[in-house]
Amino acid sequence: MIIEEKEELLAAKLADRLKKENINAVANGTVLKVQDYTFVLQSSNEQPIHCGVRYEMPSGYGEETLYSYIKMTVSTPLERKIEDMTIDTILSLGISRALKGYLYLAESIVMCVVKPDKLYCLSKDVYPEIAQKYGVDMSCVERSIRHAITKAYSEDPTPMRAMFRRPIQRPKCQELIAECADTIRRVFY
Repeated sequence: MIIEEKEELLAAKLADRLKKENINAVANGTVLKVQDYTFVLQSSNEQPIHCGVRYEMPSGYGEETLYSYIKMTVSTPLERKIEDMTIDTILSLGISRALKGYLYLAESIVMCVVKPDKLYCLSKDVYPEIAQKYGVDMSCVERSIRHAITKAYSEDPTPMRAMFRRPIQRPKCQELIAECADTIRRVFY
């Protein structure tokens, strides 16, 4: 009970500080609502956990650190937040950062989240744009993405199967990009 009161007091202090800077913030117990974001203060020292616009924050980090983290989070542009969630999604599927396909996959997902119509012309719009940016051939982009998907799926298919709401074998590039983009788009739009 005493621990929870500590988090409630911390949430109230943070809300007051944010209001002084004209940032819309409301504290309700251990929950701090700032603009469209929800921060839940918990008595722990673990890493902050975020799922779209909901964050679980360890109160053990202290008022100054939490204040800086919250302020940075609410002031980060939308595209950066989309990139961060895209990276989290790709890593959760077991795709290694060491693969070129990881980078190309991240770029293509972000493009399809921001402009959903690009999903229907991956080979004509998305892959050539990525190929030009990195100075590689368009077929290299698709092949690298396919290799990253195949490798992650062969090591552990469970995360990819869980993402799709239907039974699926190894997903094709377009299927995985579409599913990831749709999942991320639902959080932000």
